[in-house]
Amino acid sequence: MYCEFVINSSSLAKEVLRDHDIIFANRSAPITTSVITYGRLNIAWSPHGPMWRMLRKVLNGELLSTKNLDASYGLRRQEVHQTMKHLYAKIGTQIDIGEEVFLMTSIMILSMLWGGTLYGKVRNTLEDKFLPVVQEIALLAGKLNVSDIFPLLAHFNTQGIGQRAKEIVSWLDKIFDSIIKQSPKMGEARRETTQQQKENMDFLHILLKLKENGDAKTSITTTQLKTMFVVC
Repeated sequence: MYCEFVINSSSLAKEVLRDHDIIFANRSAPITTSVITYGRLNIAWSPHGPMWRMLRKVLNGELLSTKNLDASYGLRRQEVHQTMKHLYAKIGTQIDIGEEVFLMTSIMILSMLWGGTLYGKVRNTLEDKFLPVVQEIALLAGKLNVSDIFPLLAHFNTQGIGQRAKEIVSWLDKIFDSIIKQSPKMGEARRETTQQQKENMDFLHILLKLKENGDAKTSITTTQLKTMFVVC
C-alpha cells in the first residue's frame, strides 16, 4: 500500500536524503511504470545497486556527456529551424504555442535518440505514431490505479490500466526492434565518419557501441537499451 508524507524540516530532509538515502531510493513502482520500464530496468526506478550504478554511468558519462551532446547539436538545430519555418508559414493564423513547443521538443528528443538513423517516410511515420503513444503513456502513468493501492487486485486488472500498458510496451517493442535491426545496416556507410555525421550522432549509435564494445561497467543489454529510449 502506498502512502505520502511531507518532509517539512531540514533535519528530516537530512535523514531522508543523506542518512537513509539508499532505503528511500528503493521505492516501489506503480504497475504502469513497472510495465513501461520493462520491470524497473531504467535508472529512475531500478533498485539501488550495481545495475543502477551502471545505468547512471552510461547516462551521465556517455549519453549526456558534453562531447556527445555537442555531437547531437546539429540534430537539435535542424529541428528548431524546421519549427521556425513551420510557424512562419502560419503567419496570420492562430497558433497554440504550448502545442507547438511540445511537438518541437518531442521531435527533437526523437532526433537525438535516432534522428541520424531514420530518414524520410520512415521517420515521418514513426513521429506520427510514436508521439501519440508517448502522450498516452504520460496519461496512464498519471492515472490513479486501485491495484497500486491494493496489490491483491492487480491480478483482476479492474481498470484495464495494466493491460493497456502491456499493449503499449508490445507495440514499442516492435518499433524499437525494427530501429535496432535497421541501424547496423548503416555500419559500412558510417565507417568513414564525415564532419556532418559527427554533428548528427544520435544516442542509438552510442548505445549500440556500448552494447557491442562496452566494458563490464558500461555494457548494456538490448532490453536496457530500450529502457533508455523510454527514459529519454
